[in-house]
Amino acid sequence: MKFRRDDTNYLEGDDIAPTNANKATIEKYAEKVAKAANFSIGDDPSDVVYQFGGEVHYEDLDDLIVESGSIFVHAEGEFDIIIPQYTSPRRDRFTVGHELGHYFLHSKRL
Repeated sequence: MKFRRDDTNYLEGDDIAPTNANKATIEKYAEKVAKAANFSIGDDPSDVVYQFGGEVHYEDLDDLIVESGSIFVHAEGEFDIIIPQYTSPRRDRFTVGHELGHYFLHSKRL
């Protein structure tokens, strides 16, 4: 299933306000999110995506907006994470976790 490409809600570059948080603050926040999601090391981060209302989509190289992955947030609890079909499961896990980090840090969901 293709994701909903709604560019009116897609922010990039200078449109996204930086958190200006230090590493310790981000790690503490990540622990809070992991606890709220009942997430443990070894779990699939895609489960967290689904738990908070998002979906993960795999796209062909020709359809990707960026090569490594991206997130589209449509509303609170409604977002899509896009990852390429040609990467390894290990890289996919990293990309999903990375994009989830953007979702939580910039939406201040928890």
